[in-house]
Amino acid sequence: MTDCVMSKLPHFATIFACCAAFAFAALVDSAGYRASSVLTYAAQLQRPLLLIHGLTDDNVYFQHTLQLANALFLAGKTYEFMPMLGTHMAGAEAPVVKLREEQRVMEFFHRALQP
Repeated sequence: MTDCVMSKLPHFATIFACCAAFAFAALVDSAGYRASSVLTYAAQLQRPLLLIHGLTDDNVYFQHTLQLANALFLAGKTYEFMPMLGTHMAGAEAPVVKLREEQRVMEFFHRALQP
């Protein structure tokens, strides 16, 4: 059982490489599209969640992370959100950025995994 969740969406770009096919599937099978959307299940979140997303990522659009954050907010769920300014892949541009990002991740795990 996982006690917390951290999502670094830009690092899952290969999963989202088939977004066009996924969008086409929505036209063919809207029920399947809803069933496979994380937004459908946002209200069921039960673990701490940290969202990290680089604003200039062009593989996974920032809008998608905002839609998830909004769904969590409307469902009354608590989550942490760390937008990365001026980055394509969060933490990839400068050593200090990667250091601060990893520090934030470790702080999140420390808080979320306390007994």
